[in-house]
Amino acid sequence: MAGGKQTPRQRMIGILYLVLLGLIALNVPDNLLDAFRKIQISLNNSSDNASKDIHETYASFEGSTLKDQPGRAKPIYDTAKIASATALVLDTYVQKLSAELTKAGGGYNPSIDDVDARDNLDISPRMMIEEKRADSLKILINATREKLMSLLRPKDRQGVELSLNTDDPQSTGGMPHKSWEEAYFGEGVPLGATLTNLAKIRADTKLLRTK
Repeated sequence: MAGGKQTPRQRMIGILYLVLLGLIALNVPDNLLDAFRKIQISLNNSSDNASKDIHETYASFEGSTLKDQPGRAKPIYDTAKIASATALVLDTYVQKLSAELTKAGGGYNPSIDDVDARDNLDISPRMMIEEKRADSLKILINATREKLMSLLRPKDRQGVELSLNTDDPQSTGGMPHKSWEEAYFGEGVPLGATLTNLAKIRADTKLLRTK
């Protein structure tokens, strides 16, 4: 779980992601799916970079502060390890979901650098909504969020905001209200967008920002 405020690039990716998600209700042209794929790649890269930074931070801490000041550093280190293990459970589950969806979509197609059936509108609603995977994912996200927040001292929680959340999106333009599950994985959401949604959740597990 990485610390610090979102960078301008991360905020821009988030804004673009939300705009694209709103557009899929209108149509699913190739250029829109291409945009989702680019965001997915960027999010995955951010997740990988964050994981690398976390491992390097642990290695540095173990090699210096933990050795030099074990009495003060050990409790902090133990809490950080619990946080990492908690986030890893969610990250592993999301990667498993992505693999299952990719397989259902015909696997990776190098000619489009994406899942073969990225424009398919049936796979995500069937696997995520009808087969209740989105429900299980929501439960795990909320449990992860609660666990991570519980590791902070009460006074520290006031200044911290986790990117992870499963709030229902606000309805706009007279559109009917949708639950978090339906909005991100339900009817009308192409497989390529669902995989991008999962990539965003992976990235969010590694992002802890101050308000």
